[in-house]
Amino acid sequence: MTKRRKIVNHEYGREWLMEQVGDIPADFVEFCKEKMMHGKKLIFATLMSPKTYKIECQHCGKTSVMKGIKRGELVKCPICGKKGYIKNTHNICNGTFRDHVVLLENIRDEKTDIGIMVRYFCIEYDYNMTNFQDFRMYELQRVFISPKNRTRFFQARCLWGKQNSFGAYDRKWINGAYFVFHQTLPERMLVYTKNIKKIISLYDCFRYIPIVELCRLHYQDPVMIIDACRMYKQIEYLVKVRLYRLAEEMIYSRHYIRGLNTYENNLRRFLQLKKKEYYDFALRHNVGSQEIQALQWLENKGITPSVYYVKVFTSHTNLIDEILGNVGIKTLLSYIKRQKLKTQEQTDRFLSDYRDYISACVFLGYDMRDTLYLKPKDFKKMHDRVLTLKAELQQERRNIQCREACLAAEKMFSFEAGKYILHAPKDADDIISEGKRMCHCVGTFIDRVIEKRSVILFIRKKDMPDEPFVTMEVNPANFEIVQVRARHNEKAPQDVMEFLKKWKKKIIEPILLKAAG
Repeated sequence: MTKRRKIVNHEYGREWLMEQVGDIPADFVEFCKEKMMHGKKLIFATLMSPKTYKIECQHCGKTSVMKGIKRGELVKCPICGKKGYIKNTHNICNGTFRDHVVLLENIRDEKTDIGIMVRYFCIEYDYNMTNFQDFRMYELQRVFISPKNRTRFFQARCLWGKQNSFGAYDRKWINGAYFVFHQTLPERMLVYTKNIKKIISLYDCFRYIPIVELCRLHYQDPVMIIDACRMYKQIEYLVKVRLYRLAEEMIYSRHYIRGLNTYENNLRRFLQLKKKEYYDFALRHNVGSQEIQALQWLENKGITPSVYYVKVFTSHTNLIDEILGNVGIKTLLSYIKRQKLKTQEQTDRFLSDYRDYISACVFLGYDMRDTLYLKPKDFKKMHDRVLTLKAELQQERRNIQCREACLAAEKMFSFEAGKYILHAPKDADDIISEGKRMCHCVGTFIDRVIEKRSVILFIRKKDMPDEPFVTMEVNPANFEIVQVRARHNEKAPQDVMEFLKKWKKKIIEPILLKAAG
C-alpha cells in the first residue's frame, strides 16, 4: 500500500505546492487590461474652444472632438464606443490605477488532497498626459483549497533585485492565516471567469457551488464563496431563483443571519414565508435579509405585501410593534403614507417621533379614538405640544411626590437640642437650592427621595434657621446615617456630631424598638 504524501507546514511541503503552480492563461494579461478598474478607464480632454474638447480615449488610444462634456462625466468614445470618465489634461499629473484580479487553477493530484488553487494578483496601470498604458502585475496571495475542507493560505514576501517578466519583483512564499490573508485585500475583486466552470466541474463537492454566476454578477472573492457554500447549502438555491442580494449577504456575513432557518433546505421554509404571495414577492424583487424580515412581519399581520410596505417596515418592525399597542395597523399605514416620507432617514425619524407622541398622548389620558389626536394634520406642532405637556405634568407629579416624602420625613425625624435644629426640606426646589448653596451634589438626590431610597435632612443653627449649615443623608431601610456634609463636602463640626448622637438616642432608637417589638 502506497503511503499518501502529506502536505505539512514545513519548507518541503511549501516548495512542493509552489512547484504545482502552472503558467497563467495566454489571454490573462489582456483580460486584466480590458477589465482594469472594472471598466472605469479615462478619456483625456483638452479644451480647444468654449465647450469644445479634443479627447484622447484610453481604450483605443485615438483622438476625436466632443462638445458639452464635463470633468468626471461618464461618456462614450465616438470611435470605439467604450465608456470612460472625462479628465482634463491641464489637471493631470502622474497617476496610477490599482486593482486586484483573481485566477483559479486546478492542481489536482492523486497523492494529495489539494484541489483548487486561487491566485491573487495586484495590477497597476500608470497614466499621465502622454503615456497612459504602463502596465504592471505581481502576485500577492495564494490559497490552496482541498475538497476535504482544508484550506492553506500563503502570503508573498518580496525578493528585491529579482524582476520577473512583468516588471515586478519575484516573491518568496510564506505560510499565512485567514485573518492575515484578507487584511491586504479588498472585499470585492475582479475574477477571471473563463476557466472557472471547467475547474469546478472536476470536483463533486464543488460542482454545485454557483461560483461562476456570482463572480459574473458581482466582484466577489472565490475563497469566500466556496467557504460560505460549504457552510450554507441554500446559497445554491438562492442563486438559481436569482435572490442574489441574499446570497451575497450570506457569503460576506460568515455567521447566522436573522430571519432565516438555516436548517431547512426547502427554500420557502428556509425563508420562513408560508404563503405563496409573500414568497413570490421576494423572488420578484431580489430582496435581502432585512426585507425578508419585513415580509415575515407583514405575513404575520396579514398585510398584503407591496414595495412601499416592505420599504417602510424594513428594520422598523420592533418600533412599529410598540406603536401598534395603541394604534391600528391600517390607521398607521394610512398616516405614514400621508406624511409623504421620501427617504429612509425621514421614515426612521417619523416612526420614532410618532411612537413618543402616542406614548405621551396615552400618558395625558387623551382619547386615541379621536382622529384629532391619532392623526394630527400638523404632526410636528402637535408632537412638540404634547411632549411639552407630558414633561410639565411629570415634573408636577414629581414635585408632589417629593413634597409628600419630605413631609413624612419632617414628622418622623425633626429634632431640636442646644443651638441646633434638624428638619426635612419642604420640596424638590428646597433640595436643589441646598445643593447649589452648599456646593455639593444633594440636588441630584430627588429621585432617591421619591423612591424612598434616601432621606435628606437639614441641620441649622437656631439663630440662623434659613442659612444652610450641614446636610445629612439617612438610609430609610435601617435608619443609619449615610453621610453628613458641610459646605464644599467638608466634614461636619464635632459639636454637630454630638448633636446627632442625641438625635439618634431621642428619635431613632424609639423607632427601632417599636419596629422590633
